Amino acid sequence: MTALLFSTVGMAQNRKGNFMKPEDIAKKQAEKLKEELSLDENQEKKVYELNLETGRKKMELRNERREKEQRINNDMHDKMMQIHENQNKEMKKILSEEQFKKYEELLQKRRKNFRKNRKR
Repeated sequence: MTALLFSTVGMAQNRKGNFMKPEDIAKKQAEKLKEELSLDENQEKKVYELNLETGRKKMELRNERREKEQRINNDMHDKMMQIHENQNKEMKKILSEEQFKKYEELLQKRRKNFRKNRKR
């Protein structure tokens, strides 16, 4: 039984790492159980329907999670940008005009290096 639970997780993704359709997963699971448990056609149909319902619910939850994560990431990005803007305003008050210009150049260089290193 434990092996079946782990095999369903493996079935959820195809070789390219994309999630399979709930219908395809339910069909594979039902066929596998039919073979392993000698299910009759009625049992196989019920197992398929149950697995399909379960798969659709899981897919819905995954989609909800992705949407929430995207909203959180966007919100966090906006807040981080505001923090950086506030920091720059304060730095401008502290530094001379020449120092602030040099400071901005340093920030640009750091951003460029960060992006360059991030692409590796």
